[in-house]
Amino acid sequence: MATRVMVATFAVILFALAPAVVAQAPPRGSGAVEITGPVRVIDGDTFEVYINGRQTAIGIIGIKAFRANSPCGRRAARFTQALVNFINGLEVPIRLRFEEDPVHTFDARKRRMYYLKLPGGISAALALVSAGLADPDGTGEEAAELSLAASLAPRCIG
Repeated sequence: MATRVMVATFAVILFALAPAVVAQAPPRGSGAVEITGPVRVIDGDTFEVYINGRQTAIGIIGIKAFRANSPCGRRAARFTQALVNFINGLEVPIRLRFEEDPVHTFDARKRRMYYLKLPGGISAALALVSAGLADPDGTGEEAAELSLAASLAPRCIG
């Protein structure tokens, strides 16, 4: 009985704090964010970064990567880690540009959504889809390009 009360209390507290987590992320219309790594990769399409000193969960617009608790998810996370934190196998601070979309600000997981542009303007979403480690979700300005890339890419199995 005590365990149920503790779980219920924890759930109420967590639910009450959820708006505070979203409130830490930059609001719609605040513009692009540039970050120089290292960046903490949670899974193939989710990052934890600090923006203006505030911890923020970021998702990539246009894709759904495999979750990190599966073989393909672990591959996606390693691939993303290499994209955002390594050059030629060496961990170096890479300048990343997170560009906002006027429509897609937050997702159901309360992540602040951005397009992630790597050095040279390369789309991280396109790189993940082309590697078969993420699926397009039909949202955002890259939707058509991501759909085409998915039709040509090998899909991770496992």
